[in-house]
Amino acid sequence: MAKPQVENGHTDIANEIVEALCRINLTSYEARVLWALFRKTYGWHKTWDRISYTQWEEITGINRWHIARTIKQLTARNVVTTRGNGYNIEFSFQKDYEEWNKDPKVRRRKWKLIMDGYVHRYLGPDNPFRPMCNANGYIAEHRLVMAKHLNRLLNSDEIVHHKNHLREDNKIGNLEIMTAQEHLKEGAAWRESLPLEVMDNKALPLEEDALPLEETPLPLKVIKPLPLVVNTKEKKETIQKKRQKKEDISKSFNIFWGAYPRKVARADAEKVFNKANPDAQLLETMLTAIELAKKSEGWQKENGKFIPHPATWLNGKRWEDEIVVKAPGTKSKFNDGWR
Repeated sequence: MAKPQVENGHTDIANEIVEALCRINLTSYEARVLWALFRKTYGWHKTWDRISYTQWEEITGINRWHIARTIKQLTARNVVTTRGNGYNIEFSFQKDYEEWNKDPKVRRRKWKLIMDGYVHRYLGPDNPFRPMCNANGYIAEHRLVMAKHLNRLLNSDEIVHHKNHLREDNKIGNLEIMTAQEHLKEGAAWRESLPLEVMDNKALPLEEDALPLEETPLPLKVIKPLPLVVNTKEKKETIQKKRQKKEDISKSFNIFWGAYPRKVARADAEKVFNKANPDAQLLETMLTAIELAKKSEGWQKENGKFIPHPATWLNGKRWEDEIVVKAPGTKSKFNDGWR
């Protein structure tokens, strides 16, 4: 029978942290690893501890491969923090529960990003400073530090300025609030006070040993694009030729349409006619074939019932059909391709 006693050792955890843990979704492995961390840190009255995977396995009974994955998940959610690397890695519990990512669906979201040279932090949906975040839940760290210092949300017109012009230095002593106009004026004055060098989208002072020789930025060379030369006369002539060609083919089709006896599906016929694009000689051949076909038995039978649609006639190149018209009183021989 187990008889645990406080006198034999206990772990002090603030009630506020316990209540915060009640509101966060943890997997069974995450909860077991977290309690193991409490035992190895707060259980020995310290905040950081170097814990080997053998110790993790002994306390939790979880395979070390699952331990590694679970620690990675807790780190991504900013519930557990680490420092060092390799065998010297240390673990600690993030007691600032406002920094936790409480949504397990986005636990793999990067907690820290560098954008435009500024450090950005991800804040969970329940964080009181979440209204200052962008649509993806990130906020510039220097604005977050200032907001926490003032214990209020910052207005959009309040610019947080880095006094030493180093965007990564977000200590409160290096930050001050300015208006947009003041910030622009101060930035212009600072840039005028030192030689400019374009580097990572910001101006930096040139120092003798600032960069290795092979990485020293070269002066920017502006190459003006060559002016685009357009021969307006040639362009105008080309447009006129295209327009004239379109008008000519339209006139030719109207002649064809007037000669063809069966007037149905004009749009389809015109489309096929334009594709064929007949010259004057071919158009004359078409018209001659139509006049001969009108006298044939096939086209005269049952009031022209068997005359093909004009588009069909054009597609089939029916002007190439052999049409023999006999003398009056005799039947004509008409090879229309159907017999």
